Amino acid sequence: METQERARPMNCQHDWKYYDGCLGYESFVCRLCGVDINDLDAAKKDQGIAPFGELIHSYSRAQAIEDGVLVDLSALSREAGFNMPLAVTSGVWAIIAPEPMPSCQDWRGRAWDLLTILNLAIRRAAPGADRVDFAPLFVLKTGRPPEPVPMWAHCGPGDDGAAPVITIMLPGED
Repeated sequence: METQERARPMNCQHDWKYYDGCLGYESFVCRLCGVDINDLDAAKKDQGIAPFGELIHSYSRAQAIEDGVLVDLSALSREAGFNMPLAVTSGVWAIIAPEPMPSCQDWRGRAWDLLTILNLAIRRAAPGADRVDFAPLFVLKTGRPPEPVPMWAHCGPGDDGAAPVITIMLPGED
């Protein structure tokens, strides 16, 4: 019986769905067969199979931060009430800290505005959602009124594969 249960997930073309939400991160579950990725990993390890095949290349979140692809805002986000690491893409950073900066503004204030709007969007999101769309207002040019800037945030596993992290991106970024 146990081999049949393990054989079914291994033959499934898995469609992974994050479950248990950002704040209570647990794991990923296949929408098709219902297997928990942690159970699948254990089953494949027992049989000497890598969960997703042979690893070709890996680019970690830490490397992306070091390379400037992501900008770590974890310290500021903790002040804003987030309890997990948070980073923005370089595209979002260019909006938060543009050159030149509009008069009477600074990057911390703009980042705080972004985090406040994100926090409100998360509170309105469906339980267990791993993606939130939101559009904070920013002055993009001195002398012009604030404009909504569409963004989205994703909550998922970090480099260690277990602890959740949040990444804020512009549409079209992943």
